[in-house]
Amino acid sequence: MPLDVEGVRELFAPLTKADWPGFMTRVRDDVSWTVGNGVIHSFPVAGTHNKEAFLKAFKPLSECFDDPIPMNVTNIIPYPDGSGAAVELTVKVKAKDGSPFDNFYCWVTEFDDASPPKVKTVRAYLDTALVKSVMEKNGHGE
Repeated sequence: MPLDVEGVRELFAPLTKADWPGFMTRVRDDVSWTVGNGVIHSFPVAGTHNKEAFLKAFKPLSECFDDPIPMNVTNIIPYPDGSGAAVELTVKVKAKDGSPFDNFYCWVTEFDDASPPKVKTVRAYLDTALVKSVMEKNGHGE
């Protein structure tokens, strides 16, 4: 089922409420989720992961904050055939140590043909130096 801008916005809606478990129900178990450079692991979350591996890699970052991280969807550019979209997101929170975590993301996503569609591929582009810095400051460096 192809998704338009509103369909993609609905798919990502749980993230705007920091509902990561809700969003992850919309992601395939066998997702190919690449964070930063999938080959050069320049920070702890970097790499290409399935859902279980992504959640494991993301856990130390999430532990740097008192609450789950909400993500604001700022722009959606759907593929013409509705099979995916580039989704721009922002995060503006403070880490446990008080340091700001104002990050910008672009997730290039692809969806499967299920009804409703699930995310099958993510290529996440972000400020990896900021992630690494916040993790190190909060006791979760490599």
